Amino acid sequence: MSSDPPLITAKGINVEVTFDGRIVTIARRTALRTKERRIPVSSITAVEWKPLRLGRGSIGFTIPGDEDDVEASFVKKSLDEFTALRDAVEAAIG
Repeated sequence: MSSDPPLITAKGINVEVTFDGRIVTIARRTALRTKERRIPVSSITAVEWKPLRLGRGSIGFTIPGDEDDVEASFVKKSLDEFTALRDAVEAAIG
């Protein structure tokens, strides 16, 4: 019996990023709506990590041929969540 990997959730600046082991979901919130982008981990070739600087950091995902915004910014209080997300996605893409 196989178990699904745990859902990882990281809340950043007006964005929530989740990873279920197969799909990275980036949900951006504005005053009027939430825009969601679902990215299969098989499409991601690299994780771009910008460590905290002046209280903010970011994580991004490289998807060949895709110019859309696949980056999320975070603050110090969310660093552990985003570090766990980064590590899990990097492990999944090998």
